Amino acid sequence: MSTEYIIRELDMPGDVPKLIEMWKASDDQWPGTWSGGAEFTEQMITEWIEREESLNVYVTAYGEQVVGFCSFHKDSRQKGVGYVGTLNVQPELQRKSLARRMLNRCTERCVELGFKQVTLHTWPGNLKSVPLYKKTGLYWVPDTSVYMRNFIPGILAMPCARAYFSEHDWYKTFQRKLEQKEDDERWEGMKVYTYRWQEGDDMLTVWVDREARALTAVETNDFIGGAIAANIEPAKGLAAQMRWKITNKRQQPIEVSLIANGTEHLQIEHRTALTVAPGERVELEAGVDVALDAAEVREHKPVPAVRTLLIVDGEVVELATGMRPRAAVAIETEPKYVT
Repeated sequence: MSTEYIIRELDMPGDVPKLIEMWKASDDQWPGTWSGGAEFTEQMITEWIEREESLNVYVTAYGEQVVGFCSFHKDSRQKGVGYVGTLNVQPELQRKSLARRMLNRCTERCVELGFKQVTLHTWPGNLKSVPLYKKTGLYWVPDTSVYMRNFIPGILAMPCARAYFSEHDWYKTFQRKLEQKEDDERWEGMKVYTYRWQEGDDMLTVWVDREARALTAVETNDFIGGAIAANIEPAKGLAAQMRWKITNKRQQPIEVSLIANGTEHLQIEHRTALTVAPGERVELEAGVDVALDAAEVREHKPVPAVRTLLIVDGEVVELATGMRPRAAVAIETEPKYVT
């Protein structure tokens, strides 16, 4: 019998009896139990898996046993996003990196499918899993009941990141604090998630704009490029300001082209080309017209954005910077209702 833990695709129906034993051992690990008091049967497990309509189902096999389960879906609410539906490892085998390996397989699957994100939910009482999720690249979206987003699939596909990842393992060299709290970080006045990798003298840092749900800045061994909103909540009907920062870290000049356009309600068409000398830092600016009729965007929904194509020596970096337009004037009373 093999003594290795193997991550593989679910084998239906051969794995179903083995899944019954796994779920029985894990039942009380879930709020209200996973089974809800129903008897575990092959029919119950089979029908549940079929209802899920997963893109992939991964299991962890240990000899003749199945001791881990992970379902991977297309996020029905967001284009180009994967979703981890159910993740489970038998209690006595937790802390053996099995859940981490299945999560990382989902990240790899996103890259294969061209998805730029993978997301998941967990329940507030499951905080013991939050550090694991964060180590695999998931960030806890503020003001949510532990809804998490991972942008590593999109980062792995970036042309400017290939040099780093061709030499170093993304998981082993990923650096971050594993704090059991929401990830509410600011950078240049914007709401971001920061991804950092370091191995010796090689490094890669990527800033993700939470509002646009896209990459907004990157630093490699060769350059720094970022698209920054001077005000992430500009007034409707007025002008806002965009800034772009470019630093050449090479010993030779770099050729840079920049093309910026706005999505709905943000009007900007900005193009420029320049040569950046070794060690030089350049900052560019342009105005953005914010539509007077811009709709209010609910929290946790993607906002209008300025999309930037930054072309560095022929290599394209796609950036997006979100802005949440607000009414130019608001009147409030205290108490709310005046009599």
